[in-house]
Amino acid sequence: MKFSEEEYERLLVENQERIYRLALRIIGNREEALDVTQETLAAAYQQREKFRGEAKISTYLYRIGLNYAFASLKKRKRLHLPIDSIGERPGNLDSPAQALAKKERARRMELLLDGLPARQKAAVHLRIYDDLPFAEVARIMGCQPATARTLFFFGLKNLRRIIKEKDPVGVLFKQS
Repeated sequence: MKFSEEEYERLLVENQERIYRLALRIIGNREEALDVTQETLAAAYQQREKFRGEAKISTYLYRIGLNYAFASLKKRKRLHLPIDSIGERPGNLDSPAQALAKKERARRMELLLDGLPARQKAAVHLRIYDDLPFAEVARIMGCQPATARTLFFFGLKNLRRIIKEKDPVGVLFKQS
């Protein structure tokens, strides 16, 4: 599928925020996530002729972004998922106390998610936060759907184990 240059640029802009959120959740650093987003969009633009249209443009861009995010992690040898940076959805009517409690639970979850391997964390992010089906997660991660499911479920299993180790009596996520 061929796009005009203007159409392709519009699609890049439309997907920019999603790529940034993915990078931020995988890397955990706003500046690095911005760099990854910029590198992703620049690479996608420079290589626009290579897009064959076999997948959605968002899947194509996610895949490029995921590759850059993983490369950034390899440079640092560290993985971080800032759940509190996900952002509130419009129409959130929480009281200030409820919002503070949610932010604290998110911070605690962030610490627990640090224990997941990068590919498991990516699968969890794409499936839960972006609500993508496993077939789409697989395309983005460059694997089979069964592998994407396996990464996701092992990510959840490992997260449960981490929670049990760090919070054996269940006080970290107690509702306020």
